[in-house]
Amino acid sequence: MLNAKPIFFTQKTLRWKKIENNLFSISSDTDFYSREKKISDLIINICRRHDAICVNGFEIINFNELDTYDLVHTTPAGSKKIADVLFNKLNAIKF
Repeated sequence: MLNAKPIFFTQKTLRWKKIENNLFSISSDTDFYSREKKISDLIINICRRHDAICVNGFEIINFNELDTYDLVHTTPAGSKKIADVLFNKLNAIKF
């Protein structure tokens, strides 16, 4: 047995923006913020129930236009933001 532990990481996309208290989406038909927030919350809650390792990147990381290729998939700069958060969070855990 490898005794491996999965690590769950949530993140948001640039398909929506929050400016002050207003949410703007790239689509008038789809509320991407609510959809992504619901998925993130679900993953975080399952992690808590099962004492799994989970990093809430949705709440921590703020991407800009240079961090993604297509509003979703990260460029090297966006991937570095994720890696830095993961390193700091996982470095604090005793395995």
